[in-house]
Order: sequence, then structure tokens, then C-alpha cells
Amino acid sequence: MFVTTDAIANHRVALARPRWHRGAVQDPETAARSRTRLPDHLAAEGMRLAGFQLPGVGIGRITAGGGGCRFVRED
Repeated sequence: MFVTTDAIANHRVALARPRWHRGAVQDPETAARSRTRLPDHLAAEGMRLAGFQLPGVGIGRITAGGGGCRFVRED
């Protein structure tokens, strides 16, 4: 299992628009690349993840498709 901490803070924005810049980031371009690579990697590997700011119990998987990624929670 992979724990995301704040890497995917707002899952709707982070997964749908990972290249959007956020104010608290010191290096916006590097942050955007990381936010793009992480969900792609998690989806490709089918890894379970846990995140405190994810919906439900915060445990699930990332799926890719339709030009973006989304979080699918486990109940």
C-alpha cells in the first residue's frame, strides 16, 4: 500500500488537473510533474493507496481513462 499524505490533497483537482499550480509550492513545474507522474504510476501498477484527505475511509485505487485519473474508494 502507498500512503499519499499531501501528494493528493484535493483528489478532484489533483487527479483531473495535475498541472494546475498551487500557491504553497516552491517549484511549480517540478510539483506539476510529480503530481502527474504519481497518479499515472499508481494507476498503471494497480496499487492500493491511503490518504487522509481522500473520500470515504481514504483507501482505494487510482484509475486512468478519459484523459485523466480518478480515485475509486474501497468500502
